[in-house]
Amino acid sequence: MRTALPSISERAFQAQVVAAAEALGYMCYHTHDSRRSTPGFPDLIMVKGYRMIALELKVGRRKPTPAQLVWLAALRDVWQVDALWAKPDDWDSLMELLKRE
Repeated sequence: MRTALPSISERAFQAQVVAAAEALGYMCYHTHDSRRSTPGFPDLIMVKGYRMIALELKVGRRKPTPAQLVWLAALRDVWQVDALWAKPDDWDSLMELLKRE
């Protein structure tokens, strides 16, 4: 069963994802001022043991930009990296991914 989350901002969604990931033992990184970063780099990098998850977050009807999709595809080709984008409706699937060993 999918847990429906109320409509929230991307910032609030990100805070929930980071809190859940850190509670599961992940180290999380987010560039606070993306204007000085390479365009398209994912919102979050989360690392636990040998795993790294690169995650782009979106809310509402927003979708990844072409530059974001290029970064996710490049990171996906690295061994043991999960690179994806998620919306609040993906919460249950995202939690399953974070809990995977």
